[in-house]
Amino acid sequence: MSMKIKITSMHYHRNGVFGTGFFVVQFRHAKYNMIAVVFPNLGDIAVLSEIPTERWRGDQFEAAIRAYIAEHDHDKEPYQ
Repeated sequence: MSMKIKITSMHYHRNGVFGTGFFVVQFRHAKYNMIAVVFPNLGDIAVLSEIPTERWRGDQFEAAIRAYIAEHDHDKEPYQ
C-alpha cells in the first residue's frame, strides 16, 4: 500500500569510499514532517518522524519515494 505524501527535498549521500550510497528524502505525511533513508535494494528503507515515539513502516512509503527518486534524480543508478 502506497501512502499519500508530499516530498519537500531529496539529497544523495555517497557514504564514504566503500559504503553504499543512499538518499535522504524529507516529506510530509498527514500532519507529520518525516525523513526517509533509502538504500538501493528494495526493502532497505527507514522512515522517521519528528516524534521519536511514533513508529512507521517504511514499506508503506517505499513505492512513492522510489518513484520520486527515479523521476527526479538522473545522476545515480536507478532506485526502483
